[in-house]
Amino acid sequence: MQLLKMLKLKKFKIYLFLLLILIFHIYNIRNELFNNKLEEDWYLNVQNKFSSMIKSDESLNVESIVFDPEVYALAGWLYIHGVPPNEFNFEHPPLAKFFIGFSEVLFQSPTSMNALFSLATLIVIYLISIKLFEKTVFALIPVYMLSLEKLFLSEARSSMLDIYSMFFISLSVLIFLYAIKKPKLFPILSIVVGFGIACKWESGLIIFAFITFFLLEKDWRKLSYFIASLPLAFFVYISSYI
Repeated sequence: MQLLKMLKLKKFKIYLFLLLILIFHIYNIRNELFNNKLEEDWYLNVQNKFSSMIKSDESLNVESIVFDPEVYALAGWLYIHGVPPNEFNFEHPPLAKFFIGFSEVLFQSPTSMNALFSLATLIVIYLISIKLFEKTVFALIPVYMLSLEKLFLSEARSSMLDIYSMFFISLSVLIFLYAIKKPKLFPILSIVVGFGIACKWESGLIIFAFITFFLLEKDWRKLSYFIASLPLAFFVYISSYI
């Protein structure tokens, strides 16, 4: 009992530790958040290099290769300036690249939005944790561990797509935990899932996890409500191309 009381930190202490974790994360991604500014010439150079790489039949050296972060940064720039998503980098859905494009317009940087979404993801993970562990010290552990994870930091520091899908998957899990008791939230859940799919198709796999939960619980009524709301996810996905 005494140990339980010790673990149940006062609310302001929980928030203080969470704030310190978030500040430390901002410090780790400070360059990508504030300083990684690019000129318009950079996008033109990448576009020319990408065109040359596609047309070239010769073996490529490192200098001539356009890496994924550059491709997505260029895609975001092109989308924001009117190029349809089906004309460039159609291998992935366009929403995450639109976010990158907005980042390039608002912050003159392709990575600022990634950094902000990583910060938002940590907050969502904390909200999931307090839903599972209540406001104890355990709720801070997943947030702290994720903030130090190398792959997570890499995604936050570059113009990759995974940080956006991770955010929407995490948010869908959070909403799902509430929707279990409040089925009226299923439409919102499906909309968020749709945003995730519009960032990366793999995000749609979370739907099977939710369906499996209801099957194991044999809660046919809520399962039917959830399935009935899924067309909203498809609508959001299709809307990202418009």
